[in-house]
Amino acid sequence: MSNTFGIIGLGTMGRNLALNIEEHGFPVAVWNLEADWTDAFLRDHAKESSPARKRSNLSCRISIALGGS
Repeated sequence: MSNTFGIIGLGTMGRNLALNIEEHGFPVAVWNLEADWTDAFLRDHAKESSPARKRSNLSCRISIALGGS
């Protein structure tokens, strides 16, 4: 399954953006430099019905990168 969106960076903005996009019915892939952030996000927010949440090298039509300062 190809994801519509990919979010890179799971700080406050990235986390909320990923949740908002999925809430509106679009599949989302997520990634963060610190793997434990990605694991925690998936543990806390993944839905069993959403295979797009699984961390992998899935392709995305739109990628959004959010970096820290």
